[in-house]
Amino acid sequence: MSLILIMIFMPILMGFCVYFIGKKNELLRDSISVLVSIVELILAIVLVVKYKDTQFSIDYVFGIGLSFKADGFRCLYSIVSIFLWFITLLFSHEYMRNYNNKNRYYMFYLWTLGSVIGVFLSNNLFTTFVFFEMMSFVSYVLVMHDEKDLTKKAGNIYLIVSVISGMILLMGLFIIYAKLGTLDFYSMKELIKENGLSKEIYAGGICLLLGFGAKAGMYPLHIWLPKAHPVAPAPASALLSGILTKTGVFGIIVIAENIFFDIYSFAIILLILAVITMFLGAVLALFSVNIKRTIALSSMSQIGFILTAIAMISFDSSESLFAAHGAILHMVNHSLIKLVLFIIAGVVVMNIHKLDLNDIKGFGRGKYVLMFAFLICGLSLGGVPGFSGYISKTLIHESILEVINLLPKYYGLLKTAEILFILTGGFTLAYITKLFVCLFIEKNNDDARQIEYDNMNKNYLSIKSKVAIILTSLIVFIIGIIPNFTMNNLAGFSSDFFYNAGKVLDINYFNFEYIKGALISISVGLLTYFIFVRKVLMKKDANKSIYINLWPDKLNLIDIVYIPIYKLIKAIMFYVFMPIAMATDGIIYFIGTKVLKGHYYKFEEKTISYKIGEIIDKYNKKYAKVDTDKKEEFDNITKLVKNYYSKFTNSFSYSLLIFCLGLSIIVVILLFL
Repeated sequence: MSLILIMIFMPILMGFCVYFIGKKNELLRDSISVLVSIVELILAIVLVVKYKDTQFSIDYVFGIGLSFKADGFRCLYSIVSIFLWFITLLFSHEYMRNYNNKNRYYMFYLWTLGSVIGVFLSNNLFTTFVFFEMMSFVSYVLVMHDEKDLTKKAGNIYLIVSVISGMILLMGLFIIYAKLGTLDFYSMKELIKENGLSKEIYAGGICLLLGFGAKAGMYPLHIWLPKAHPVAPAPASALLSGILTKTGVFGIIVIAENIFFDIYSFAIILLILAVITMFLGAVLALFSVNIKRTIALSSMSQIGFILTAIAMISFDSSESLFAAHGAILHMVNHSLIKLVLFIIAGVVVMNIHKLDLNDIKGFGRGKYVLMFAFLICGLSLGGVPGFSGYISKTLIHESILEVINLLPKYYGLLKTAEILFILTGGFTLAYITKLFVCLFIEKNNDDARQIEYDNMNKNYLSIKSKVAIILTSLIVFIIGIIPNFTMNNLAGFSSDFFYNAGKVLDINYFNFEYIKGALISISVGLLTYFIFVRKVLMKKDANKSIYINLWPDKLNLIDIVYIPIYKLIKAIMFYVFMPIAMATDGIIYFIGTKVLKGHYYKFEEKTISYKIGEIIDKYNKKYAKVDTDKKEEFDNITKLVKNYYSKFTNSFSYSLLIFCLGLSIIVVILLFL
């Protein structure tokens, strides 16, 4: 259907347009970008109202074809994605005004939107892969936008993870397509139901889990997330957290529902990874003293909650209504909440260019729009009854209890998961309280700086950005206040993707049995904040409280695991291939000097490189007649160009991009063959 193609390719085409428009008129560029998101939102609503459940295919693309479907869940997440783009584009006009390369930023921003819509509307794994990889590469430019050294390092990590996970994902697709002859979601499920799950398909599915899990921020492939979020522009961070991680979750839902349904071994693997992701993210967020890093690690933790729900679906796909609804609603909650929190962090950075909690302490005092928005989203993220996060977390918690009753032989594992689930909920409330108190309650240790912050209370944010924050916060607030009308129907509308079409839960979320789990989690959070955060993670210095980070810098997977593995592989490759290279040189030298007896060098003069060298020599001789001053000026320009070219071609990013280009060409050739 043409409407789906318009939704995917219009932002991509308009990305080119705004790049060139921005060279003439920046305000027009920004306005057109916002207009594109509004038109996309209207088209998405039309898709829901008139064309829901429509399927659309483009046959013969790479021999497999691109396939799309507009069911409830895919339409919902397309709308959520476009809404986030709309809000962040409103904020980008103000946030990006002092940045360079704004035209490039808006172009890649819209390209990322188009590729994300392509992922969420995809109906076979090949289509998902195409737009997933497109999204990974265009969003890389957003991560390293300011091009500072720290940003480039974070961007390189993001690119490394994207490239490696993409190749693993492709390997999984090859294996599954070879065994099943299809990558269509529903067809895969029917074939596996009929013929069983072979070891090869299981292996291919694990490759898909790793590929999608890397983008979702799942442990142990989460390493890009706490690096990329703090350095990316705040609007891009909101999208990385709120939407791009959900594309990975989307892929994991696909394989859980269509490949690994009722496969206990996979459910156990996913549950273990989910619980580690959930718990570790919360612990690291507690220790962090950087506001954007804290929110980024919080995203890792909340993804763990969603993956826990998906693991429950894999344990029991036929009766997984609690888990399916919990996963859907927590995805939506997390996207909206992190949109607000990252914009608030962006407001801080935009005004004072600081991220450390000790520097930003007291910034939010008297800034009631920020306080109101942060309070609503913070209480929701913390799972406080009456707010939307409480609803989705209650559903996930109930799904764990449901599977415990269904499968008592896994009681130990599932009970451990439940305990860590409650503890992590408490830690979430603790680090959110830490940020709220730091920003809005405490005064800065430097009195002069606090006065400076107080003087910003009238001009810290434009009306347009305030409206964007308030609008999103009100949505979070309203859907939490009347959950049976809003959230239950939202989940019921979307549950067809989980093969539970039309089923709506009719439960009282505020009975004591449901509230009891939340109260335990809240108690853990308050105790953690007042005993651990205030007493251990803060110190007194001349009657002033200072936030300290006790987590060792070197205690991370990159330094402990990934760099040693890289060095080991590099050493092995060196010692294996160096002798081969030396032997090859020796053979060539022997043939050239002993066998051809000098004719080798005459042969060399016939090569293309030799002819190019001759042309350059002639040009240089001709140029030598030009006057000396101009020649010196030309030489300086040439040296400058060569210097930049050398830096670019020697960069790790360039190497990876060239590697990907070559690999892509090989893959295209293989697919056509």
